[in-house]
Amino acid sequence: MPKTKTNDPGAHHASSGALIRRFLPYLANYKMVLCLDLFCAALTTLCDIVLPKIMSIITNSAMGVGITLTAGIVLKLAALYFVLRIIDGAASYYMSSIGHIMGVHIENTARHPSAIGVAVNVGCWSHGRAYRDRYAPRCL
Repeated sequence: MPKTKTNDPGAHHASSGALIRRFLPYLANYKMVLCLDLFCAALTTLCDIVLPKIMSIITNSAMGVGITLTAGIVLKLAALYFVLRIIDGAASYYMSSIGHIMGVHIENTARHPSAIGVAVNVGCWSHGRAYRDRYAPRCL
């Protein structure tokens, strides 16, 4: 079957770079929060990768020749895992609270009528002044 060309303007797909360039003006006010949010995401990923590595070390030490697995090694690895879980919890908390609030603010900024590229003044829907002042004046 031959490919049919659609005339839908929303059917085109922009590259990732083009999408990022479109959102850069909205992200400019939140550079520090965004960088910290991405750093926390990297920490969370690192913490999730380390647990299998710790278990691998314990298993290899227990299965090795001779007794190389001591209580000291197990306690050190358990302490490392505990510290990594605290870091993971703090990073997840930051991402789910501050990071998501930042996303809501960016989306609100992007959807605000002043950011829409139209030549018609539609008023500020977030404040609701245009409709109220024009069609429903306040009674004195």
